[in-house]
Amino acid sequence: MFKFNDFQLILAVLVVVTFGFLIHQSVSPAGLNLQVVHLSLGFLLALLVTRLDLKSSSAFRLHLYLLSCLLLISTLIIGAASRGSTRWLDLGPLRFQPSELAKPLLILSFASSLAQTNLRGLKHVLRATLPYGLPLLLIFLQPDFGTVIIITLILSGMLFASGLRLKHIAVLVLITLLISPLLWLTLKDYQKSRVLTFVNPAADPLGKGYNSIQSVIAVGSGQLTGRGLGHGTQSKLRFLPEHRTDFIFASLAEELGFLGSFLLVTAYAWLIIRLFKLAALAPTTYSYLAIIGIATMFASQTLINIGMNIGLLPVTGITLPLVSSGGTSTITALASLGIAVGLSAPPRSRASIEINAAPG
Repeated sequence: MFKFNDFQLILAVLVVVTFGFLIHQSVSPAGLNLQVVHLSLGFLLALLVTRLDLKSSSAFRLHLYLLSCLLLISTLIIGAASRGSTRWLDLGPLRFQPSELAKPLLILSFASSLAQTNLRGLKHVLRATLPYGLPLLLIFLQPDFGTVIIITLILSGMLFASGLRLKHIAVLVLITLLISPLLWLTLKDYQKSRVLTFVNPAADPLGKGYNSIQSVIAVGSGQLTGRGLGHGTQSKLRFLPEHRTDFIFASLAEELGFLGSFLLVTAYAWLIIRLFKLAALAPTTYSYLAIIGIATMFASQTLINIGMNIGLLPVTGITLPLVSSGGTSTITALASLGIAVGLSAPPRSRASIEINAAPG
């Protein structure tokens, strides 16, 4: 699939996906076939992406940015509303979440913007970064606070990796803090309620804070070795909501215990470290920053999802990459890995698949 020197990345992905298969087979056998379809499409797309000359994608910075904004605006206008938010587009039999697709598009666009900007001048920094506040605002208005946080962390990680001066970072943080109160005034009452529950889920333990409490119970009941696959009471008896998506880590922790959870976290760490190593091998600044963005995406989503499952972070609606059920998120995650591999390859071999004995 990939070059031989990316064997470590392939193996890490396969370990993560295997854990996903095990827990889906246990808590949601009916949805396993659909998850297999999503993974298959994602792997196929990743393979296709690695065969492209991705170096030329830097020339389409504006196109990628506008496509992201167009998808997000369309979601607000014609998107399907569910549970107080509008995050999905229904196009006949095709249903997808544009904010997930926006992640790699914005990563590539922002990487190109940073690579072509003189970051020593504040006006150049602002010109390169402020336009990306628009897609964040569009996602915020859905409202999808979890994705806003993820994309903010991605862009921040790329800014840090670009060597941006600390004083410029401070200016951007100050601008964000000044804008935040204005955004709050634009929200409706039910949207403000979602924000307050996001900040303090324990304020409504039998309502909106219920999910977080049940997740912590599930994780704790797994103890060292777990109850065993198929024997998790929290998910089987439906005490744990969203046990296939947002809280699938809690389902896994209950059935496989601390040991199974530790192995999964180790596989994620292996995958993310490998992505950062690929960034270090990148032949151009553009490739380097784009891979950093993809690595940050996986790291932030994994940490936030697990954090909310064990009660350390508020519930955000962020899925666990390659494990949670969800077609758009799964396919996008695998395609992003394909982008990272393609960008890390030297120019002379980027359009081909080579198997050689280079060390990993």
